[in-house]
Amino acid sequence: MQTNLRIPLWGVCITLLMLALGCGIGPNTARAASSGEVIFRVAGSEVTKLDLDHFQRTHRLGSVRRLRMPGAVIVAHTSDISATLASLKADPDVEWATIHRRVELADTLPNDPLFANQWQLRNTGQSGGTPGADIRAPAAWDLTTGSASVILAIIDTGTELTHPDLAGRIWVNAGEIPANGIDDDGNGFVDDVNGWNFYAENNNVGPVLGHGTNVAGLAGAASNNGIGVASPNWNSPLMILSCFAPEGFATEADLAEAIVYACNNGARIINGSWGTPGYSLVLRDAIAYAREKGVFLSIAAGNFHFDTDAHPYYPACFGFDNLLGVSGSTNRDEWIFNYGRATLGLSAPASGVYFARYPSTYGTGSGTSYAAPLVAGVGGLVLAREPLLDPLQLKYRLMGTADLVPGLSERSVSGGRLNAHAALSISDLGPPEPVQDLSADSIGPSGTILRWSAPPDTGGGPAAFYQLKIAPATDATTEALQQAYPVWKRPSQPGTTEWLLIPNLEPGTTYRVALRALDSAGNAAPFAYATFATPAAATVFDDPCDTTASAWIANGFELAGGDAHSGALSWQDSPGVQYTSGTVAMLTGGPFDVRPLVRPRLSFYLQHFFPNRFAEGDRLEVEASPDGGATWQRLRRFRASLSPLRRITLPLDEVPASPNLFIRFRVIADANQFVDDGVYLDDIRISEGANDVPYTEEVMVETVDFFGEVTTAPECHYTGNWAQDPGKSSAPRLEGGAALVVAAGTSEATARFTPFLPTDGIFRVYVTHGYAANATNVTWTVHHDGGSSTFLRNQQSGDAHRWHLLGEFVMRYGRDPARGSVELNAGTASGVQVTADAVRFELVQPFLGPSSVSHWEGYE
Repeated sequence: MQTNLRIPLWGVCITLLMLALGCGIGPNTARAASSGEVIFRVAGSEVTKLDLDHFQRTHRLGSVRRLRMPGAVIVAHTSDISATLASLKADPDVEWATIHRRVELADTLPNDPLFANQWQLRNTGQSGGTPGADIRAPAAWDLTTGSASVILAIIDTGTELTHPDLAGRIWVNAGEIPANGIDDDGNGFVDDVNGWNFYAENNNVGPVLGHGTNVAGLAGAASNNGIGVASPNWNSPLMILSCFAPEGFATEADLAEAIVYACNNGARIINGSWGTPGYSLVLRDAIAYAREKGVFLSIAAGNFHFDTDAHPYYPACFGFDNLLGVSGSTNRDEWIFNYGRATLGLSAPASGVYFARYPSTYGTGSGTSYAAPLVAGVGGLVLAREPLLDPLQLKYRLMGTADLVPGLSERSVSGGRLNAHAALSISDLGPPEPVQDLSADSIGPSGTILRWSAPPDTGGGPAAFYQLKIAPATDATTEALQQAYPVWKRPSQPGTTEWLLIPNLEPGTTYRVALRALDSAGNAAPFAYATFATPAAATVFDDPCDTTASAWIANGFELAGGDAHSGALSWQDSPGVQYTSGTVAMLTGGPFDVRPLVRPRLSFYLQHFFPNRFAEGDRLEVEASPDGGATWQRLRRFRASLSPLRRITLPLDEVPASPNLFIRFRVIADANQFVDDGVYLDDIRISEGANDVPYTEEVMVETVDFFGEVTTAPECHYTGNWAQDPGKSSAPRLEGGAALVVAAGTSEATARFTPFLPTDGIFRVYVTHGYAANATNVTWTVHHDGGSSTFLRNQQSGDAHRWHLLGEFVMRYGRDPARGSVELNAGTASGVQVTADAVRFELVQPFLGPSSVSHWEGYE
């Protein structure tokens, strides 16, 4: 779809984290990287001139250009992107081919220029902060202030080299003679004295925008010099690599080139305060190159308040051993901006931090753009003290020594905030013991439960982290497992039986998994391996979406080249462009006879890009009709969110079994000016779900959807005069715009939630409430298999950002109000008002017959 999009450029750009606090996202007139460009990689390490000529002739390409990253090639001015991608993907000598995307800045604007105190380094409670909610910099400086031999590369918008707090801090290429027009050191760059400008292809690394100066100042401003501000790292040289245009975007290729340059010219750490919701193959390979060179990357998580477990943001969520995704914290140790319990490593100050700013000044700013360089600077301190640490050890050292605070729980893998002193002072006693008994249990067509015993760390206590990787056995080389998406889990006490759900696998496929424990010092045990095969599932429909199947009627959808899970084509609502205002595009399929299936499931790969504007109605709705299209049931709605290609599985249990089932995908856009990239659909299947692992680890709903329409789904039932209120909870994984509210003590005001439960089992039930709440003695009743349990809870605005556990209960498969529901009663409450916002059901133990497990922890 279109590469010339406004901020944020979902899926076709990388943003440099520029969302202003309290401000909406405005229109963007930035140009595309280049209209019609394709980027691909050739198998092998080098591409010769003869190879380029061969590819041009074979695939009828326009002008082509080799990148400095081995094997990568750009094709310019392709008139038919779909045909070019299809042709290249069919070539056995091509590893991958994709649209060449561009990348934008993602900084937030300063909010208070008078807030002249660096609380992020030492928080004494200034401006209402919590004392100690900082990175413990002064204590760290007692141990080291950094080393001139540890180079930090700042890949950004260029830097003001003459800033009073940056002059003298910039890396100097000792092999280059300035301004002589010669590539003295033979690295392929002429006069690259302080770095390189990959956007302009010259050695001018001065500021294109102020963002790069701000980032450089946060990582390594001159310190203890009587001028301006301090930074975590006083001595590491700053290598400046500029990639961004004045309009605020960069291309994937330029960023990849900068990563390779940094690795080839001595950098130990790279900071990237930019990202994209689109999965970038060229950036993935560039980061793999950095891993091979022993270079660590600190990457900003993004500023959209999304859960990156559900809506990954790249490259922060790539999961490489040498990359740490950094989420944000405030001066009160609360979360801010993107977060991800399974995908991001730790949090660092990102709200109102104070630093050296462009031009030649000082001030505050907010965004994960400013959290990442704090981690990069501290990483440089750790390498100054322990230069032999590899990137994996550094990554886990930073995560394992983070301060665990309640406000950051479930917001990252560590659940904590960066602590520089702890990272420098932890004792290294040796790695944990290896896992001895890894095995797969309850294997189903779409997933399995892994089982093992928790190993001890050196000294006998529990390890700090597990790292688990999975890949099809045909691809399960060490390299493939290194690039596989990781699943994280906190270890239990040694000897405890551990369980982990691995869902969303492909039926009829053999997988290899690798699991190891790591400690807080960054020591890793050897991997333990297990291999298992998922059985084939009975299937009534399976479409790889590479040719137009007769089952489909497309109205506004087109099978086109572009992002796809398999093959070269996918169904798209607007190939090559954005959808338009007022769009209603439909892809309708059927009839399907699902009567042979006991528990039919619909699965498909979906990539969707809708705006981060909760007041908008643009969305994808997935629906089913048991009567040939006469009536429709909504299965799932995707809106106000974004996601790269990932498998979605929806139960059809509540759709009457029929020989005349139809499925419909509808993209619906409201009539205002805001439009986006829409959806990509691939590999659509209807198959058996019986005897499979449950399709998800938890069930969750919000009482009001993203654009103000009170939920009419069968989960929710209300009595009394509830009203909408924008003061919703910000508990993890909630992205809606409002809650329901009623006066405390209002009789007959109840809200009941009855989810569809995917299995019999023990469920942990959590509730949360909105910011508008101010009441005591709110009654919650959980209806479960053993009867009903009642709880009195207070609702206060200060704890509206957390999930509150009611307990664990045996509940039954299906949708049964008597044996699987939660009810809120505002009539018993005292105070001002009660809110009904969200309920979460988390499966703790499924009842799967003789293979029943004692613990279940899921990851979607």
